[in-house]
Amino acid sequence: MNQPGGNRKRSFFQRLRTPYRLIILNNDTLEEQTSLRLSLLNLYMLICAIGILSALVVLTLIIFTPLKTYVPGYADYSQTREFLEMTRQLNSLEDQLNAQVLYTESLSKILLGDFETADDVARAFRSSSEDENGEGNGEIIIPQRIPEDEILRREVDLRTVLRNENYRNPADFRSLRFYPPLTGFISFSFDRSINHLGVDIIAPKDSPVKAIMDGIVFLNDWTLQTGHTLGIMHDGNIMSFYKHNAYNTKNVGDRVQVGETIAIIGNTGSQTDGPHLHFELWIDGVPVNPENYIQFSN
Repeated sequence: MNQPGGNRKRSFFQRLRTPYRLIILNNDTLEEQTSLRLSLLNLYMLICAIGILSALVVLTLIIFTPLKTYVPGYADYSQTREFLEMTRQLNSLEDQLNAQVLYTESLSKILLGDFETADDVARAFRSSSEDENGEGNGEIIIPQRIPEDEILRREVDLRTVLRNENYRNPADFRSLRFYPPLTGFISFSFDRSINHLGVDIIAPKDSPVKAIMDGIVFLNDWTLQTGHTLGIMHDGNIMSFYKHNAYNTKNVGDRVQVGETIAIIGNTGSQTDGPHLHFELWIDGVPVNPENYIQFSN
């Protein structure tokens, strides 16, 4: 007795294997051009083969070419690592920049006389440190400590510097040759005990102020206390400052040569009682007595 289900299965497989002929004719002459003998099974196999081949080609292009970056949800782990490293470096640079800004602002206040005493310096530095650590705004920011920040910590702690009477031996720089910024009479000498960190030189009106060494101008400013002020950075971590000028002839970034005119003696600022030059010499971030290195009189 025949089973209906078995007949249907045989009928299906027979249809798959039943041969057909595909004939291609010329549309005008109806002449046979070519013919193909195939079955549904052959057609299915051909379609599957073309699909598999196409999938392999697409997969190869995605894996071995940059096209994979256009696939939604794709993540290049090597680029992710590079991005994380760049982010870390950017955060580090930002921390260094913040510390450098703090260093520059505090150093500028010290050099321009905005701090009256060492206690003012210490209080300002502690306040800046609290701001950095996030006290008062709920945020915790711990900038990376860099060499410039260590120099700042040395410089702003003027209490220690001023108490150390022998922190700089003039013989340490006896080989250096400094050009006198001005030839004249010293009216007020260097005195650490009262925070007078330079010498006051009296000279004729409109006398030119000269650079003591080759260097680059990094400060050209005016303050209420010191008037027109000029700062020059020299080799060997040496800085020189020229205050109370009538006007400065150099701008920030200018390169100056030893003995070159950089300003004209004046009487600007509130901390002066007549035309003179207040000159400061800093070595390794601390002020030294200029008279130990420079002869100001003829």
